[in-house]
Amino acid sequence: MKETWAQDLMREFGSKTEDEDLKNGYKKICEPKFGDIVFYKNKEGVFRKIKIVSGQYFSNHGRLSNFWYWVDVNEDGSESQEERSGYGSFFIKPNQ
Repeated sequence: MKETWAQDLMREFGSKTEDEDLKNGYKKICEPKFGDIVFYKNKEGVFRKIKIVSGQYFSNHGRLSNFWYWVDVNEDGSESQEERSGYGSFFIKPNQ
């Protein structure tokens, strides 16, 4: 039987949302699915709407990866052609 306590712990605490983000209507998520439209919070604290292209929270060996690829989603709903990548800091707006 494979132990998953470390992954369970990361899922629980990795998705903890800061009070300020909750106040602004955002909830943190750890494991978006390919094709999901979510928000990415950059280092400046700005939320951008994106579409997940690929990536993973845990590697195939159970180690934390959290590296993703995405494209920006413009205000008109069109998608940027430029693919971006980085470590996940993804959010949803539950009330939308």
